[in-house]
Amino acid sequence: MTGVSIKFTWWLIISFALGPFAYGAVNLERSNLMLGRITLESDRLTYKDGLAVANGNVIVRGNNMIVMGDSFTYDLANGSLEAKNVKSNVRPMILVADEVVIAETVMAKNARMYFMEPDSFSPNIGAREMEFSADNNRCSLKHVTFRIGQVPVFYLPGLSMRVDMLPVISTEYGVNNRHGAFVQNKFLFNVNNNVKLGALFDVYTKSGILVGPAIRYHKHDETSSIFGSLEAGFISDNAKRGLDVFGQPIKRHRFFSELRYKQHMVDHIDVTGQLSWLSDSEVERDFRKAIYNGNRYANTFAEVVYRDDWYLLSIFGQFRPNGFYNTVERMPQLRFDTITMQLPWIGLYHNFFAEISQLRNRSIDECNHIMRFDSYYGLARPTHMGDALTITPVAGGRFTCYDKTLGSQGSYQRFIGQLGADVEMFGHGFIGYNNEFFDICGLKHLIKPLAQYRYTPKASIGSSKIPPVDRHYFDTNIPTIDLRDMRDVDQPRAGNLLRIGIENSLFTQGKSNYLARKVAEFSVYQDLRFGHYDFNFDTNANHCLSDSYLKLELSPFSLVKFRAYSRIDPNKITLKELTTATELMNGDLWRIGFFTKALQHELDQYGVGLAWNFNAITGARISARFDARTKKLIEHDYFVSTMIGNSWKCEFGITVKNGSVREAKFQPAFRVDLVSW
Repeated sequence: MTGVSIKFTWWLIISFALGPFAYGAVNLERSNLMLGRITLESDRLTYKDGLAVANGNVIVRGNNMIVMGDSFTYDLANGSLEAKNVKSNVRPMILVADEVVIAETVMAKNARMYFMEPDSFSPNIGAREMEFSADNNRCSLKHVTFRIGQVPVFYLPGLSMRVDMLPVISTEYGVNNRHGAFVQNKFLFNVNNNVKLGALFDVYTKSGILVGPAIRYHKHDETSSIFGSLEAGFISDNAKRGLDVFGQPIKRHRFFSELRYKQHMVDHIDVTGQLSWLSDSEVERDFRKAIYNGNRYANTFAEVVYRDDWYLLSIFGQFRPNGFYNTVERMPQLRFDTITMQLPWIGLYHNFFAEISQLRNRSIDECNHIMRFDSYYGLARPTHMGDALTITPVAGGRFTCYDKTLGSQGSYQRFIGQLGADVEMFGHGFIGYNNEFFDICGLKHLIKPLAQYRYTPKASIGSSKIPPVDRHYFDTNIPTIDLRDMRDVDQPRAGNLLRIGIENSLFTQGKSNYLARKVAEFSVYQDLRFGHYDFNFDTNANHCLSDSYLKLELSPFSLVKFRAYSRIDPNKITLKELTTATELMNGDLWRIGFFTKALQHELDQYGVGLAWNFNAITGARISARFDARTKKLIEHDYFVSTMIGNSWKCEFGITVKNGSVREAKFQPAFRVDLVSW
């Protein structure tokens, strides 16, 4: 049994054990009494007149509990326990009381329940009287005072609550030009073991008051898991609100609602959903910057997936509750996928998918609402030429059907075929290099040259008739060349293309812990085009060579990490993109990082960040970002974090921004979070 209560079965055992002493007085110095899972320790133990009295540094352990006090008195006749000046864990709280009586329930007088370890700043609930029932893990309190340390916050004449009511409390203070001085609060309290219920409550000197509900739900067992959360807020904004993404004035009444849901059921079904409903494009940027940074385009969707041993069946919906984002709506999309499986009696492997979608793209002037059927079937035949070479011919076809076309020309069907091959070679070697300083004990080199060829003739046929709903989008990563994996279904790229590459890795085994770690990785990829390539996605379509892609990772020892990604136009010997990140660290003491982001004609920025832990509770971080195009230090911030007592994590500092349209140049901030166990 958890908490301060003790199963009376054990105390009955004590009664029988102490029976011979019930009619006389026996004194034991610094006694240890062990009965089953219960252990009682005290400086002095006395048996007299049917009472067992323990005095001096009394500790009772057992049944996932620890109870400490000055004196304990156990009545052998009625099986009740009385204790003075008690301190005990009632998970996840700690109970401190002047007097405690343990019978069928636990009765305490002048009790305090601490959310964290008791100290001068720990949140706690004080009650003149408390009754705890282990059967439902609930407490009934009278004359209740909520405190932060010794400071009272508010009073209730009575309260019934679960003992696991550990709250989530987050508070942030700051000042900026748009809102003036402000405080942002989030409170969540346990309703039961699975649900936390609370509210958002913000105060802005210029904008006004923002309020809204906050809910968090989670449940886990052997066969299923559920997680859900809701954060919503409404404000009548009295400050200067500016313009939205369309250049239109933002209305006074503003709100946001963020709903997340994820569920796993019976090892086969997964449900995922997200709702982002906003009054305008800037509301989360103004009032909840953390949410805005993680979901800038406010995506809203729901998906249910059934997984079997050889197939996946899913239904997916994507919606557009916010008219200011150009979102393709899927209402819904039903899809069937098979895993890649071997056909019986032959060495061929096959895979298949089919999906039917109801699509809407409101950015298209005509035919913006279509029904589309899309499917693919592919075959592959891997052939192993020894241990070092594998050749896999591939073939497949993609069939797509539309119920409408541009210009009202009726329905349209299209089939695209694909032929190709994948070639992978593998080699390895050992380098007998040892370095005690870098903790290197030999180097193992893995090398994998590869080639992928794909021929998809006439893939762009019918493009003038197909509504471009799922179209090509700008992406600087290595493009997909396999027909099955292309997501720009309505703007396919016909081509005759060979991709060659080489991947290198170095591993070592350190003497300090005998664990293998990656020391270096270097990969290069290059596409060769044979003939005209229909879509200009990286360089001029008339050039044979596409962009060259290079990836590099270095970690000669655990204190240094370096990563780089580069994209080069070999036709003009031009660096089109370079992203690097360098990190130096000394365990948990300090960490410094440098980064560069360069994108031709678009971006050229450099940054540095430093984090230093002065001790176990206090640290500092500094970061800066410089834009070479504007020649300005566009953002730099300075923050210090520490602990107040053992319960509150605090961070305070200032952020300075140059050139931001909506955000103030100087942004001092102070954030407080209740630490949870």
